[in-house]
Order: sequence, then C-alpha cells, then structure tokens
Amino acid sequence: MKISFKKNLIRLFPNLMKEISNNFQYNSFSRKIDKFDDFKSDYDSLNFIKKLESSFLISKKNNHLFDRDGQIVLHKNNNFKLISYINQITKKNKKNYILDFGGSLCNFYRINKLILNPNLDWIIFDREDTVKLGKKLFKKNKFNFFSSLKDLNQFVNTQKISINLCLFGSSLQYVKNLEEILSTVKKYKCKYILIDRQPMLISGKTSYRVQKVPFWNGGYSFPVKLYNYKKFIAIFKKHNFILLEMFKGFGNDFKDGKYITQIYKRCS
Repeated sequence: MKISFKKNLIRLFPNLMKEISNNFQYNSFSRKIDKFDDFKSDYDSLNFIKKLESSFLISKKNNHLFDRDGQIVLHKNNNFKLISYINQITKKNKKNYILDFGGSLCNFYRINKLILNPNLDWIIFDREDTVKLGKKLFKKNKFNFFSSLKDLNQFVNTQKISINLCLFGSSLQYVKNLEEILSTVKKYKCKYILIDRQPMLISGKTSYRVQKVPFWNGGYSFPVKLYNYKKFIAIFKKHNFILLEMFKGFGNDFKDGKYITQIYKRCS
C-alpha cells in the first residue's frame, strides 16, 4: 500500500484504519520447511533495507505514524507491563546498559522513550546491513550498534560495561544460534532477560516455518523457527535463567500458537 494513499485513508477513516491495523498487521506462519536454509530470507534483500530506511524517515516526519522493521503502523502498541519491569530493574543505577538483540533501528526505545527511565543507554545487536544503517541514522553516543559477537564482546570488555538487562523483541525466531547467544549473555552476568512479542507454538513440536508479511507492508518472507513454549522455557532453564512471568504479547493468535512476552531471571 502506497504511503501517501495510506495517510489519506488514516485522515478520512481513523477508527477504521486503526482496527484494520490491529487485525491484519501481523503475519502468517502457515508454510512449513525443514530448516532455515531451505528458504532465502528477504532480510538479505537490498529492497528491504531501503524500505527499512524509508519507513524510518517517514515516521520521523509524521507524529501520527510509527515504523517497525520496515512497516508503517498507526499506533505504538506500548507493552506497559513489560516497561514497568524495565523501569523497576533500572531505577537504582545512575546509568544502565540494555542489550537489545534484534533491536533494528532502536525500535523499542523510539516507541517507548517517553515512558522509559531516562538513565538508559542502548546496545543494539542486529544484522550487518541493519547495523550500518543504524550507525548512519543515529549519531548519539546513547546508541551502540554491533553485528558480530566478537565486536560486541570487545566493546563490553574494553569499556568495562555492566549489562543488567537483555531484551529480545520478537527476534529469536530468526536466529540459528540461540544457545550461543544465551552463552554470551551469561558471560556478561546479565541478571534479567526480557522476551517481547515472541511467536511461540502452544501445541505441536518446535518447527521451521515461512513468515509472510501482508502485501500492504511489503509482502516480504522470512524463514523462522517457532519454538514450542515449553521447549523454549527449558532452553533458558538450561542456561540458568528461570521464568518469572509469562503473559500475552501484542499480535494476533495464529494456528497452534500466539505472541508471548516472558520475564526471566538468572539464578544466583
């Protein structure tokens, strides 16, 4: 859907467009595949990076529009319960570093900055092309972008940074090396892990699927790994993180699953 056409629809039918956005913003996971490599991700496409940048610039100029991963959305969808956890965890220190895996263009911070504690600095870990774009668009020291665990480790160690909180915002379905990432988090002695909007299977075994984005948001497709929620919890427990709370995340339920938010704490 062309941005100018969408903006006109928003002006003419604000309530209707908000309802449409609520009901159709999220994606289908119907097609099964055997492994990640069986499907080429559109994350590798130059068109996707261009869409990522253009959507960011459009939302930056329009107070009534917001962007997330190349998609223009009509409202922020703040998860106040999750934000309450973040503010509670970070309120005691003068300065806190949040390690945001799959943070894209600081999506979580930009959407929630007015209700987050002001004493937060963000470390974004994402794909190389996204990181290059982030460094181009964000010049403030408040944001640090990395695309390799080696560079991330070097930054944390040389700066002697203490990371108390790691955030995964609807990103772990795209990664091949979940346990490697959790091992890295353990090395940083991170005390809390927050999982936001993670699509999980409530019934059925963990499986690989193709995520299809609606055509009006680009029609992109990505290979994903949908974890059975019990298996997912067990993996974190294996790495010494215990589930404190689990509740509904933003996003429509899909066949055999739903979007879930989880709070984990490292065992002493």
